[in-house]
Amino acid sequence: MEHFQSETVTVAQGSAYDVIVVGGGMAGVGAAVAARRQGKRVLLLEKGSYLGGLATLGLVVLYHPPLDDGAGRKLVGGLAEELLHLSIKYAYDDLPEGWTFRAEKGPEKGRYQTVFNAPSFALALNELMQQEGIDVLYDALFCIPRMERKRCTGVSVETKAGRYFYSARAFVDASGDGDLLHRAGAEMVERPENALTFWMLSTDLDNMQRAIEAGDVGKAIRIEAIGANPHEDCVEKDVKRYGIRTPEEVSEFIMRGMNMGLTRLKSFDRARRCLVSIPGMAEYRKTRALVGEYTISEKDREKHFEDSIGCTKEEFEPHCIEIPYRCLMTRQCDNILAAGRIISSDGRPRDTIRLIAICVQTGEAAGIAASMLAGSDTTAADLDVPTLQEKLTAQHNKLHF
Repeated sequence: MEHFQSETVTVAQGSAYDVIVVGGGMAGVGAAVAARRQGKRVLLLEKGSYLGGLATLGLVVLYHPPLDDGAGRKLVGGLAEELLHLSIKYAYDDLPEGWTFRAEKGPEKGRYQTVFNAPSFALALNELMQQEGIDVLYDALFCIPRMERKRCTGVSVETKAGRYFYSARAFVDASGDGDLLHRAGAEMVERPENALTFWMLSTDLDNMQRAIEAGDVGKAIRIEAIGANPHEDCVEKDVKRYGIRTPEEVSEFIMRGMNMGLTRLKSFDRARRCLVSIPGMAEYRKTRALVGEYTISEKDREKHFEDSIGCTKEEFEPHCIEIPYRCLMTRQCDNILAAGRIISSDGRPRDTIRLIAICVQTGEAAGIAASMLAGSDTTAADLDVPTLQEKLTAQHNKLHF
């Protein structure tokens, strides 16, 4: 391997924070808001030009999994519920009547979920950051952490102005790919698990007419979900699965997705049907995951944990799961927490943990935990979990099903 001399790293003015969150997807947003509401100075790093990750840039415009158990009982609250309602604040929705904010029960047949408009949600998230007083660095690509043994003291970020350094007392890796933890030396598992998928949004004259008749502009939008369904057991075993092992592999995933989109586009009647949007990022579901103090999997269905930070019902299975705090941390890094799809998980539960609502849920827990680390000299392994749980419960989270 060849090594090249790097450019000078500039220490940014006012660069010392309590908590730095790497990644502005839904887990990162949850972590940043949670840490800020604990009174900490927070910096959120985002490599793109707006927040939300796969929910907005990736056009996965269903706020999922449902926040209820399928029988009218709410399972997920806290910031996950708050951001669901924010996703539809400025645009259309299909939220069932009866599922109002902070409602404990709702209709038995209508699930607590909704479709949303991605651009409107992105603008609402940016507004939220300003209202909360969170510093956001857009178009800023995380590069490497500065480590002192097992403790991270800061991160360098590549920007159009050059490479800058920001320091903090605690960190949340919400990058979706475990970039911070991986480069900090934590043990990760990496597997090529992603079937080729490509989500686009379109509209046509028939849908427009239905929208006019219903007085609901949302009915004019069609989700074009193309490619293999990564959840179906019937998917051919020889279907290529993608990871992030090389830049060429990532580029092939994106290019083949766009080729599928173009094939679909060529089938349109150009006078009656058109595309509205295509994804602005690779629509990877699962790449790296932390090998944490505990790995949640199928064996943990219907199981209670003393250190649970939240619960949910699996997306395609009739099982409830709780998420232990230990899935968010490793003894290899004293002050870095995991959030979102990278937490320590395996099997079918991992398919649920990567979805929007649970990314926010684990992000909120990681953000509060990071705020606690920032205010003390303790480590993630020695964190006072009962106090974390008290703080989560105070924010209307449900720890047990």
